[in-house]
Amino acid sequence: MEKHLKKEDLKALTQELVLSIKEFSDTLPEDEVYELRRLIRNSICTLPNQVEEASNLTTKLSIIRGMIKVNSNLDECKNYLNMAEKLKFAKTEEMMTKVVQFTNLVNTTLTGSI
Repeated sequence: MEKHLKKEDLKALTQELVLSIKEFSDTLPEDEVYELRRLIRNSICTLPNQVEEASNLTTKLSIIRGMIKVNSNLDECKNYLNMAEKLKFAKTEEMMTKVVQFTNLVNTTLTGSI
């Protein structure tokens, strides 16, 4: 069953995800060569603004462009989480699941407005 969220609910879930990712990144080593902590945080720092902007768009093309921006950042975050797992810095399965679920939810919600 597809779930379409109200803008306020989507905004709140975005903030929750960003906070979860920031808390997770705090568990990563501070001074490691790949700087995954910083990269993970940077990949999601603009996410709330991007989701809000995308949810306010009205034309089909602009919504699709907004979805591309949001999905690009979420994919980047997933790639860094995957790297953290492969480098054995942390177990990322739970965080990866949250990101994937959020990705599906935001895509369903934004697609519903096309």
